[in-house]
Amino acid sequence: MKKTIALTTLLSLLTLGCGKETDADKVADAQACLDGKAGATTLTDVSDCLSKIKGINGKGAELIRCVATYVKQGKSAEGTITSLFNALDNNPGTPNQDLMAGMSAISFSAGSQTIAKSDAGAAATHCQASNSPGLSMLSTLTLTGTILLDGTDGSGGGAIDSTDVNTCISSCSAEQKALIGSAAQSAYNQNCVDSKDAPGDLCTQLGAVVGSNDPATVGNSLLICIRDRTCPGF
Repeated sequence: MKKTIALTTLLSLLTLGCGKETDADKVADAQACLDGKAGATTLTDVSDCLSKIKGINGKGAELIRCVATYVKQGKSAEGTITSLFNALDNNPGTPNQDLMAGMSAISFSAGSQTIAKSDAGAAATHCQASNSPGLSMLSTLTLTGTILLDGTDGSGGGAIDSTDVNTCISSCSAEQKALIGSAAQSAYNQNCVDSKDAPGDLCTQLGAVVGSNDPATVGNSLLICIRDRTCPGF
C-alpha cells in the first residue's frame, strides 16, 4: 500500500513538472501574440504580449521586447527594414538624401512625441540587448531619426532633411545628443568590435564617430556625418 501511494505521488510530481511552461514557451507565446498584431499601422497596445515575458531575461526575451516597440508604433520590424532599404535604393547617389529618407521611413511618430521618443529609446535598449546586429543598427537609426524630428520642427513624423539635421546640431539638447551617441556607441561596441559578422559599411561609419567617451559628443559627430557625408561610406 505504501509503495502504491509513493508511486502515485511520484507520478503526480512528474506530471506537474512536465506540464510547467518554460521560459522558451513564454517567449514563443509572446512572439505569436506579436505576430497577430503585426500589420497594424497605428499605435498598437502590445502590453498583453509583453506580459507573457515579464521577469524573463536573455536574448530571446530582449528580441521580443525589441520587435514589440516597432509593432506598437505600427511598424513590424521586417517591414521597417524593407522601408529603410527601399528608401536607400530610391535615392541612390543623392548627397545625404538616401540616409535621411531611410531614417524618415523608420522613425517613430505614432502617439504623442513623448510616446514616440520613449519607444525609440526602448527599441535601442532592447534591440541592442538582443545582440542582433541588424536590429541594433536599425534601432540606432530609428532613435536618431525620431529625435531629429522631435527636436527640430516640433511636429514629429514627416521627412527628415538637411534643415532638420542642422537645427538639431545647433539646438538639440545635450541629453538628446547623448541618447543618439549612446545608441551609436552600444551598436558599435556590440556589433563591430571583434565580430565576424559585423555589417561593414555601418561599422566603418560608426567607427569614425565613436572615438570620444562622451555620448553627447559622439551624437553631435554622427549628426555632422549625416549632414556632410564626411564619414566613410556615407
